[in-house]
Amino acid sequence: MSAPKRKSNRITVGDQVFRWRFHYDEDAPWQKTVSIVADDDLNGPSLFARCHYDNDVTPAIVRRLLDVAFENGWPPISDEPQDFGLTDERIYDCFHGFPRLLDHRGNRFSWYPDTKGGLHLKIKNTGHPKGQLLATNCTLQREDCTEELAIAFIDAAIDLGWKHGRARRDCFWLEEHICSLVLDTLRSTG
Repeated sequence: MSAPKRKSNRITVGDQVFRWRFHYDEDAPWQKTVSIVADDDLNGPSLFARCHYDNDVTPAIVRRLLDVAFENGWPPISDEPQDFGLTDERIYDCFHGFPRLLDHRGNRFSWYPDTKGGLHLKIKNTGHPKGQLLATNCTLQREDCTEELAIAFIDAAIDLGWKHGRARRDCFWLEEHICSLVLDTLRSTG
C-alpha cells in the first residue's frame, strides 16, 4: 500500500493495527478495491480485494476480509512484500456479510457459503479453531443461505456425530439426503 497514514483508515484486530483504504474507478464507481497493510510495516505485504459493490466500504467488511485472509495464510508482516489476494467468491462473501457468526447450543459458530463444487455451507466452532469443519453436501441457492438454515444444519450434524470441539484435520460432510430433508423442511415451514 505504501500510502501516507493520513489517507488511510485504522482498524485493530487483536493487538495488531492495520491501515486500509478503498478506491473506485470514476467510470465504474460500483467497483470497489480495498487495500490493507499492517500499520507497523507499511511497505510489507498488502491484502487486496476487489468487488462489485454499490454501498460504502465499512470497517465490518475490512474486518471480514482480514479474518478470511488470516484463515488463508496471509502474513501481514514479512520480509517479502508480496501482495496477497483472495478468491473472487470469498471477496464477494466478505463484502456481502460473510462469514457470519451465530450463537447456538452454548457455542459460537462462523458460517459462510462456499462455491467450490456447487454452493454449500461451511461451518466452524470459533471457540475451537482447529475443530472439525462441517460442510454440507448439497447445492444451495444464495437466498437459501440463512442463519435458520445454518442452525438446522448444525443441529443435524451434531445429532449425527459432528465433533466441532475436537481437533481434527478432516471435514464432517453432512450427506446430501440429510441436507435435502433439512432444506425441504425449512422451505415448507417458511
